Amino acid sequence: MDISGNRFSGEIPFSVGSCTSLENLSVNGNSFIGNIPPSLSSLKSIKMLDLSSNNLSGQIPEYLENLSFLGFLNLPYNHFEGEVPTKGVFILLLSSVCFIIVIKRRRKPAQESSSMSNLEGQFPMISYAELSKATNGFSSSKMIGQGNLGLVYKGMLNEDLMLVAVKVINLHQKGASKSFMAECEALRNVCNRDVLLKHRF
Repeated sequence: MDISGNRFSGEIPFSVGSCTSLENLSVNGNSFIGNIPPSLSSLKSIKMLDLSSNNLSGQIPEYLENLSFLGFLNLPYNHFEGEVPTKGVFILLLSSVCFIIVIKRRRKPAQESSSMSNLEGQFPMISYAELSKATNGFSSSKMIGQGNLGLVYKGMLNEDLMLVAVKVINLHQKGASKSFMAECEALRNVCNRDVLLKHRF
């Protein structure tokens, strides 16, 4: 269910919890208030939950730790307080990795002879906040791909008006680290120099 980017307000309906077979729920980019409803603990099949960019408050409920299929949880740009749970999906959030494919505008021929070291100097490290902003809080509306190991989002870095693709890999899954390094190596060997790889751990 995707109702992101609308003008819904009030509290998240308690009845959402009755949709027990729901796998994806995205309500980001609205004006919902109040606590995360306890009824969401009934969403035993939920895989992706995006509550970002609302006006939610209170504590992050511990029952989210027990949603065994939940692999993607997005909560930024709310007003939560208290301690963050440390089990379940919250472990995955701490053991995830993002990397970005930055698609540059084509340079003039005179620039094509510059070294990769010079290119890398043109791209400062990119923070999580910048990635979140570029992808509207990792909104499902910005998702352009999904694989066994993670999700891919498109976005625009406002400062440089640069189109990016952001891949979020869950390192908790078997083979994820090896797959990530293989993709990094493949992208480093791409002949098209208008593609630059940047990654953060």
